[in-house]
Amino acid sequence: GVQDAQNLLWKLALVERHGLSGAAADELLDSYERERRPIAVEMVRSTGLATRILTLTNPVARAVRGLVARVA
Repeated sequence: GVQDAQNLLWKLALVERHGLSGAAADELLDSYERERRPIAVEMVRSTGLATRILTLTNPVARAVRGLVARVA
């Protein structure tokens, strides 16, 4: 979240400070989505995986998870 805010804010500040408009401003501001989207997608994927691992109900899978957690 903090990285996202910092990435967007410097771009907004540059557009505002230098009076960028039109294609130059659009290209800079559009780069935010291209840069941050893959990171957001990976975060959602890894959070989903972690949730599935932490909420395992199979006793064997839970035992394996416990062993792995102790080793890690």
